[in-house]
Amino acid sequence: MKNTFWLFICLLIMTVSCQPVPTALPSTSTPLPTPTATAALPPVFTVTIKGTKCTLDGPMTVPFGEFTIKLVIEKQKISEMGYGLVTIDEGKTLEDLKTATAAQPDWVHRLAGEHKFEGTSSRAFDLAKMPAFYKGEPFYVVCFYTDPELSLRQNIGAFGPIEVEK
Repeated sequence: MKNTFWLFICLLIMTVSCQPVPTALPSTSTPLPTPTATAALPPVFTVTIKGTKCTLDGPMTVPFGEFTIKLVIEKQKISEMGYGLVTIDEGKTLEDLKTATAAQPDWVHRLAGEHKFEGTSSRAFDLAKMPAFYKGEPFYVVCFYTDPELSLRQNIGAFGPIEVEK
């Protein structure tokens, strides 16, 4: 009986040792998702007004859709200031905008804008939701400052044309 026991153990060892050894356990975890392209963020412009000076930082081409304008008014005498998004009649130029003396000549068409007295703000715009007359043509950014003593609005900068990709 002793021999039978050892014979059984030997056969068991031989049977187990002849079995293939698993190289890896099957995965039970969820496979990782495949990376997808992320949508591009809308363009951002920064309009900075300091005293009677205005600067614009941002792209000169935007898609027909959304973009953001950040308005930064640096500390100064409290006065109303801001910017307007405008189109101009055919035949008019950026130089005409820069030298315009009227608050809004009849050849300038306002799309949108923002004015405030101080601080920083951001505003999102969507060219597809502009007034009905807007058809996707290039637009301009015009800055203004209201003289606190004369209550007279002055043009302090104009930038563009900003092209629109359709």
